[in-house]
Amino acid sequence: MQPNQIPPPAPPPVLPAKPANPNTNPYAFLYEQPKTKKSSLLPSGNSTKQRIIYVLAALIVLVFVAMLVISFIGSAGKENTANLKIVVTKQAELIRVSNIGAAKSKDQTTKNLAITTSLSISSSQASLLALLKKSGINITPKDLALGSKSATTTLLTNAEQANNFDEVFVKELQKEISEYRSSIKTAYDSTEGENTKKALDNAFSQTQILFPPKSN
Repeated sequence: MQPNQIPPPAPPPVLPAKPANPNTNPYAFLYEQPKTKKSSLLPSGNSTKQRIIYVLAALIVLVFVAMLVISFIGSAGKENTANLKIVVTKQAELIRVSNIGAAKSKDQTTKNLAITTSLSISSSQASLLALLKKSGINITPKDLALGSKSATTTLLTNAEQANNFDEVFVKELQKEISEYRSSIKTAYDSTEGENTKKALDNAFSQTQILFPPKSN
């Protein structure tokens, strides 16, 4: 540098750029919360096609579950109807056997038992048949005849010829009543209808009047 030479002027200071909006705080970014991505009920996919695939898969699962539920309900309904049909067919057989006893028994006590059984079971059967018909289930005489046992007829015929009809009849009637009670209990356990349960409970109570349970 030559003597008496004037040094060059210093560069001006660098000022921060003015914000476009004078009211905007240039340091506001220090206080802003990071933006979070909104969640969606649909699975995230890279394309609309993937989202459609997810939705279709969910629909298939829902349809499968619905089919299982409907199948279960339908099976339960069929099982309940089948159990009720067993009850009414056993009732028909009890009525048939009781009428044979009423016609062929010699002892008046046995005859009275046969008549009372026939009337009692007929009343219970009428109640159940009415409930079944109300539910759209018609029981034909042919259906009721399915419970008829030719072996029982043969047994009673042989007993009449052997002159011990009353004894054999009472014993056979007790056996049929026992099987009838079991069918009532099975139908009761598989039934949800309040009226049907009440009818089955009444039918069971009638059997206890005819043959009271033995006390221990």
